[in-house]
Amino acid sequence: MTTFERVKKCIVECAGVDEAIIVMEANLADDIGLDSLDQVDLSIELETEFGVEISDEVIESAFTVGDIVKAVEGLLAA
Repeated sequence: MTTFERVKKCIVECAGVDEAIIVMEANLADDIGLDSLDQVDLSIELETEFGVEISDEVIESAFTVGDIVKAVEGLLAA
């Protein structure tokens, strides 16, 4: 399973949305409907899924699904 597929799974679980709308270019707030509380839930879900610590700054600075995938990949590579 790719990093994108794993991130997509976490977003679907947190947001309760159809996985078809989860694409790299999708805006977390506008397209998916994540609010700040959803983003906190998502960061916890991602930390559990990937076994990394994700800072609030990383989640707050992510605007698209692609931003989250790149951030997670960077944390995994560190």
